[in-house]
Amino acid sequence: MADATLHKNLGGWMKHVGTIRIVVAKDFHRMGMGSILANELFLHALKSGLEKVVAEVMDAQPGAKRVFEKLGFKLEATFRGHVRDQIGVRHDLLILTKDLEEFWRTSRPTNTSPTRPAKWRADPGTENPGRHPEPGRS
Repeated sequence: MADATLHKNLGGWMKHVGTIRIVVAKDFHRMGMGSILANELFLHALKSGLEKVVAEVMDAQPGAKRVFEKLGFKLEATFRGHVRDQIGVRHDLLILTKDLEEFWRTSRPTNTSPTRPAKWRADPGTENPGRHPEPGRS
């Protein structure tokens, strides 16, 4: 029904960049599954110390593009005629990115100590997870 991965480079010049890849079977489109998976991988990217996350989306997938835009991803590049769909028709590949260093600069931690990292939670009704402390934390 679906597959989602966060690819991290273990070394080299892009070890600070992760790539999110999500595939949802056609019968399961428009059910929110892509949004749930993208959200989970985005949170994992935050926790793993990545500085930037990339998502590659075919231009024929406006729903997928919206999922990443809701997480704050911005269109950074378009590769014209770069990919083919399952029946061989060429499409543009959209490269969306999210700078996690910027995210951390604008987010607030809830509880920090040398031995325990800060706790974060999504702010309901916004497109920016992690902006407010968990209830009961100071």
